Amino acid sequence: MIENALLYILLPPLLYAETHYRFKYFFSYLKKREPGIIADIPSRVTRGNNVPILIIVKNADQYPVRVVTVEVLENNRTLRKENTERFFDSPYEDFIINFKPDELSSGSHLIDIRITYRVGDKEKTCHNDNHRGSSHNPLPIFISDTPYPCFDDCV
Repeated sequence: MIENALLYILLPPLLYAETHYRFKYFFSYLKKREPGIIADIPSRVTRGNNVPILIIVKNADQYPVRVVTVEVLENNRTLRKENTERFFDSPYEDFIINFKPDELSSGSHLIDIRITYRVGDKEKTCHNDNHRGSSHNPLPIFISDTPYPCFDDCV
């Protein structure tokens, strides 16, 4: 019982992927001199509704960044491209870009969010996030012809 409690207390801090810290005298594979950028989409939307794409920029107070473009792709085919040219310099900021999934059929799809950003004078591109070691796999989404089931008194 005590071993399990210690495991639940000690393990999470060791597994946390902090990308802006390293132990003195040790190499850190995760450390990078740029803010964390993460994109996310809902797993299900009803046909006719916009798909909100959430872009989170974290730790830009340490590493200011300009998000140049956000591109929505499916099978390397561009569904939407937005020239954002947004500058970030605070600990946490986010913004949402919407796109209509009209050209997508009903059913499951894999969406890739390509983000082009500039840190200092270097322009870089990431897919879905810029964390080292993550898969950068496309994000799954289900386009439904029917809304979620609900009762008459549901909101």
